[in-house]
Amino acid sequence: MFTIDRLRLSELFIYYPHLCQREGDEHKKLLYFFPHNTSMNERLKSLGLCEAVMSFTRFFDSACQTLQTSSTRRYFHPLTNDIWAVMSVMLPPKAKLTQDHAYHIDGDCHVNDQVLSTVLSTACETFELFNGKIPALLDTEGLDILKQRLDHFFSRYLRTMLFEHCDLLDCFNGIQFTATDPADFARVQGLVNRIRYAFRSIRHVSFFYDGRLVQSTLELSYARHLYHYLNSFLFVEQPDLTHTAAAVKTKHLGRFLVGPKTLSDTAESVQCPVLCSPCSNLPDCQLVTYQALRAVLCLVVRGINPIPMDFFVRFDAMVGPRLTILADKLAGHQSSSLVGGSVFPLQFTEDSLFTSAVTLSALGGSSTPDDGPSLATEDFCEQDLSSVPKLGRSRFIYWNASTYAVMTTLHVYTGSGRRQINGAKPLLDLMVNLRNELLLRPSSWHEEITVRLDPCVWLVARRSNGREIYMLFMRKQESLIKLDAAMLPKESTRTEIPPDCSGLDRASRDAEIGFEPRTFLSPFFDFLGCCQRLTYFPDDEFNLSAPREPLPEVKLDLSSAGPTVVLLKNCLRICGHGCARSVVPILQDKAYFEVKIQCTGRWAVGLCSSKTQLSSVENLGIDKASWVVREDSCVWYSGVKLARLQTPLEEGNVLGLTYDHVELRFYVNGAATGLINEQSAQSMEGWTGMKGILYPVVGVAENAVLDVGFNRRHFYFPPPQPDFKEIQFEKELL
Repeated sequence: MFTIDRLRLSELFIYYPHLCQREGDEHKKLLYFFPHNTSMNERLKSLGLCEAVMSFTRFFDSACQTLQTSSTRRYFHPLTNDIWAVMSVMLPPKAKLTQDHAYHIDGDCHVNDQVLSTVLSTACETFELFNGKIPALLDTEGLDILKQRLDHFFSRYLRTMLFEHCDLLDCFNGIQFTATDPADFARVQGLVNRIRYAFRSIRHVSFFYDGRLVQSTLELSYARHLYHYLNSFLFVEQPDLTHTAAAVKTKHLGRFLVGPKTLSDTAESVQCPVLCSPCSNLPDCQLVTYQALRAVLCLVVRGINPIPMDFFVRFDAMVGPRLTILADKLAGHQSSSLVGGSVFPLQFTEDSLFTSAVTLSALGGSSTPDDGPSLATEDFCEQDLSSVPKLGRSRFIYWNASTYAVMTTLHVYTGSGRRQINGAKPLLDLMVNLRNELLLRPSSWHEEITVRLDPCVWLVARRSNGREIYMLFMRKQESLIKLDAAMLPKESTRTEIPPDCSGLDRASRDAEIGFEPRTFLSPFFDFLGCCQRLTYFPDDEFNLSAPREPLPEVKLDLSSAGPTVVLLKNCLRICGHGCARSVVPILQDKAYFEVKIQCTGRWAVGLCSSKTQLSSVENLGIDKASWVVREDSCVWYSGVKLARLQTPLEEGNVLGLTYDHVELRFYVNGAATGLINEQSAQSMEGWTGMKGILYPVVGVAENAVLDVGFNRRHFYFPPPQPDFKEIQFEKELL
């Protein structure tokens, strides 16, 4: 029995309910419907179902985006408040042979709703790019012309919607950038400036090399839609690089991809595809593309009237030789690429691994059951991941939402477009699920999820300051065991773990071999930082010309810690029983540090002097040299409960503390929380009365596990700007 084992587009239609004025005219609501041979009864049946769903969910907090039936999935995208696009996808049935040799069809399959919803929204945005907003078209050109435009566009565009090739990259709809050296980038910028100066009718110029963006004068939010169109329709065939097809008489290798087919054409003008400029509801520009070797210039020309042939002749004479020479230089310097299956220039060694932290769920503050798998891994417990180890080496997908930049080594680009490398499909599906979990906490500044797919295969998903990285790496199990034994003395000088340190087991029970994702990925993020520097902190200075010497890192002091305390993660995680303070006191005027409650229990966080006994958590807040907040969300000093936090603390919360040598304030998950005085019941912003040289201090007992952050690399939330900063060494203050 033959069955289709892939997703199939069954319907796509756009409807406008206000076009129906009376009963019996329901068919007038449809502006476009695919397939064209569908009977009117079937069209109205689908339309009625979607209208009923949208009317029912109108009063919900958010509009309906997906409707699932036994054999289909319907996706909804609002073009306006009243105009909707609906895409129906037929799920592939699964045939199973039963005992009586009969086939049982199971319509359930794994479908990424986020991916397909983005595919529909991208199609609608591409239509609006070249045709304009539907309400504006309806007012200016009429209903019949609007239907013709919809039919003309989608009849071509639907041929590019191959669902089997849709994956995480479609969720981003980003731009692939090409890295060039400063000299080549200056040449590109000089050519762009010369073109805009010589041809005043050109509004914007974008320079592409190998189908990837080098420089553009367009806004990136607009350029990514144009980039998607060019890579879907124009850049699918690679140009001839052997120069054998070039005519001997030509002085350069430039030609128009979109424009006149030949400059010897006798026509006085040429009509090019029209498109809408940024913030325009109707087309007001034309698109012209010019190619030489692997370099392509995309021109946005003012006006929608046909362009005179003299424009193309002058442009070819001036730009053709220059673009040919520039493309040849770029080809010589682009010996390797960051994408397309080539080797990523940053090599990871086994020494990059740091076997000190373990997690299979969200490391960044999710509330998941202690013994249950995460939602992402639960959906893939029955998936065949045997092809993943065949990928052979570490691979990644990177996404920067602020610049719409995307990088991937899980895809290759051929003459027929983008495709996944062999064995990457189940991995990309898992990455989409991990991204869905990251999006459950949109307000969090830093999130991280780690999944072990195989004894030798690890997958890390991280979001930090809006950037996302999905990293797959493989290490042989025996080398990990050796590395674990080699790294153990570096973790702590105490090799014996106390019998009552059950918190360590709780933090590491999910896997047999641990690692530190931050330490492993830090070389990769350092490389990306050179290309797109994190600009959240304005006081962050970064000099590309002279590398800076690494500064010592503030962490917990192992030498003064309690005898039964256990410090992990480069002395940034504390568990066991006892207390530890930072290696340096707070010497600066205003300081900020964080503590994340990984596992609840008995714990204390605050300030102490060098005289405080650190053998037990009970000592904190008992003497007159320590001020701490405990697991009961109360502030203790000298054995007295002074106040309580207005926001109760729970497992997974991030507790931030600021200290300016006068007042101690508290923050929960980045938001300031006041205090309520236990005696007067009055609210206060912070607590005063601390004296002397004080250290940040943390203490744990009864399975509690805390992660501390003394510098911005380990912060989950930014400190209050611009006053408070990370804790610094004395030489950094001078």
